[in-house]
Formats: sequence, C-alpha cells, structure tokens
Amino acid sequence: MSNRKEIKHKNELQAKFQYAISQSNSKVASWVITPHKTTTNESADYANAFLSLPVIRQGSGLGSANNNEADEESTIGTIGDFVNGTKNLSTMTKKQKMKSQVDDKLARINNRHRVSKDDSKVIQSLKNKMRNDDRRRFRQENMEKQNSQRNQNDDSDSSDEEQISRSVKKGSNLLIEAKMGKRKGK
Repeated sequence: MSNRKEIKHKNELQAKFQYAISQSNSKVASWVITPHKTTTNESADYANAFLSLPVIRQGSGLGSANNNEADEESTIGTIGDFVNGTKNLSTMTKKQKMKSQVDDKLARINNRHRVSKDDSKVIQSLKNKMRNDDRRRFRQENMEKQNSQRNQNDDSDSSDEEQISRSVKKGSNLLIEAKMGKRKGK
C-alpha cells in the first residue's frame, strides 16, 4: 500500500508542477506583443522572393543560371515553377547543351569521335585512335604555321648582327678559394 501512496503523491506533484509551468507560460505570453499584419506581409514577401529564385540545372554552373533556356515556357526556371508544377519536369534532369568556342570543324571532329556508352570496346578504341590522329594532324598544321611565321620574322632581321653571347666565369666561388688566393698573393 505504501507503494500506491508514493505513486499518488508523485502524480500530484507532477500535476502541480505542470500547472505552475502553464501559469508561468500564460504570464510570459501576456508580455509578448501580438504579431502585426505587417509581419505577415513581410513573410509573404520572403516567400515570393524564395519562389522567384532560379533553379540551377545539373551540370551547369552559377554563371549559366540566367540562360535563355530559362525563358522558355516548357522549362523550369524558378523554384515557383517547380513547386506549382506547371512546367515540364523532364527538363530538370537534362544537362545543358555544351557551348564551345571552338570553330565548327573541330566541333564536328569531336562529335564524330565521341565515345558513347553503347559503343563496344573495339569501336571505342577505334574512335580514340581516330581522335588522337586528328589531334596530331591539327598540332602539326599549327606547328607548320608557327614555323612559317617565325621564318618570316627571321627574314626581316638583319643577318649582319652578331648574336650576343654571355661568358660565364668558371669556378665555384667558395670562400676558401678567395682566402687561398689572397695568401698566394702575399
């Protein structure tokens, strides 16, 4: 029976404690100023600002967030478009098209020898070999152009001028050698 009395006593203490906490909470709540309508307007402004943030697609950087593709009607450009679901979700998973500043000839070569996941090992090695050959050929063409430009520049210089040669003093320039030289001179 004493065990039952202890449990009753603990329950009474817990009820008194909860009542005291609720009284203090109501007292503190009366001190707090009720929220104004301006705060609800501010929170709505924050929500609108959040919904207008741009969505950065996979594989793109921060610089490409303001892209022309975001202006299209079918692509998702902002968080609001994504939340509302009015636009096509499949555009989110597609990587943006690669933009290269290389001329059309090099772009065609790169695309022609691009290895895809469906290619067999033999085709992959063939494409790699062809790509390396094209790179080597391109490098040789550039070297020939540079050499021809150098030859034209060399022709403009006068051949009478001698090349300036620099003589280098032989020796180790050690402190011991300097002291030994002074002793020999005495």
